[in-house]
Amino acid sequence: MLSDGSGNPRLNINSSGNVGIGTSAPSYKLHSQTSVGSDFAGYFYNSAASGNGTSLVARGGGNNSTPNFQVQDYNGNADFTVAGNGNATFSGSVTAAGGFVGAGKVLQVVQTRTESEKSTTSTSFVASGIYVNITPSSTSSKVLVSVGFTMGASSNGPPEYKLYRGTTALSNARMSFQADANWNNTTDRGTIEVLDSPSTTSLTTYQIYFKRNGTGTAWIGRSNDKSHPNISTYVTAMEIAG
Repeated sequence: MLSDGSGNPRLNINSSGNVGIGTSAPSYKLHSQTSVGSDFAGYFYNSAASGNGTSLVARGGGNNSTPNFQVQDYNGNADFTVAGNGNATFSGSVTAAGGFVGAGKVLQVVQTRTESEKSTTSTSFVASGIYVNITPSSTSSKVLVSVGFTMGASSNGPPEYKLYRGTTALSNARMSFQADANWNNTTDRGTIEVLDSPSTTSLTTYQIYFKRNGTGTAWIGRSNDKSHPNISTYVTAMEIAG
């Protein structure tokens, strides 16, 4: 133990090798403690005016959810935590004087692409089986969904196509055309683009639904002369930071 000139203990190393500053019973490898309201228990400062100097590095033992760095309140409750996997958690609201630079940034992109032909004779909207799954990293994120596909019908009456999030319809694309038994003038290229706010961090599914109007069959991914039946259909989802 090291003491000041008045005999007050200032630095203590116990039998476990723990170093205490301001405490005679250190509980950690480095334990700094003060009871003065206007004082700092610790202060790290790099006075270099230039260069790549660092004031503090906290390095954990694993790439997992265990905290590497944590700020606690008076009662020991976590206010701010950075885990070994890089995730940061705040117990309360966060304020940034200049705003958050990451807003609008693309966080992830997922896509489903298929050449499978889909058809239905239903007059009510049914799932096509063409979908993409995305798991947003934040409830404030938006998801930009883009769909490209070939629409078609085997008889008079335009089919309808809609994009669903789960069981909720988000937008629709509709085509109107005339058709005959030889599939002349029966297809068109359709696109849907929606900026959605799912407000969730759970896995979210975006899927094309479609139905026929009138008689005949509604199609996805079929050419008008049936000579190239497998036309590419895609669904792309991009998470945008909110």
